[in-house]
Amino acid sequence: MSLEKHKTFEMPEATRPQTPEFEEVHAVGYIEMDEERVKPTREAICSEFNIPKDDQSIRPATSGYQRKIRSFLIIKDKENPKNIYYAEGNAPHAELLDDIINKAGAGLKSRREIQEDVEEFDKFWETKKGFIDPFTNGFKNYPELRKKLERLQKAKAEKERKKYKEEIPNWFLSAES
Repeated sequence: MSLEKHKTFEMPEATRPQTPEFEEVHAVGYIEMDEERVKPTREAICSEFNIPKDDQSIRPATSGYQRKIRSFLIIKDKENPKNIYYAEGNAPHAELLDDIINKAGAGLKSRREIQEDVEEFDKFWETKKGFIDPFTNGFKNYPELRKKLERLQKAKAEKERKKYKEEIPNWFLSAES
């Protein structure tokens, strides 16, 4: 399955510094986290992208001072699409890449070596970055993200000539390569 096909929205604004969406996804603070609450969302993402359980790396959700929103990273080998990996946690995407490298190896160098030669990495690996609502309520606890997702949902309904549904997904994609 191609990473281009997905059942959620893309919000590149979440990767652009100084946008309200960027500020919300990068906010840190004290949070209460329930791992079981996000499990169905994770399972939906991994099912959609056909990511085997053995190729998933999950940072356990803990309560405390950390990133307030859950991030995830998917990387897929362009030459062998069966090599697809997923990492998730209340951490920066770069740290999630470390988790994939440490768990699976995935034929990858260290993150530092990848950063020194991003073009080489991009020749062989397709990536998707995204975020998960840790409260699983359609990002209602994140007003800027919610507003943007509602606008995207309304635009999609208009384009498809369907009635607008207020049901907002509990995850979205923010960047890809």
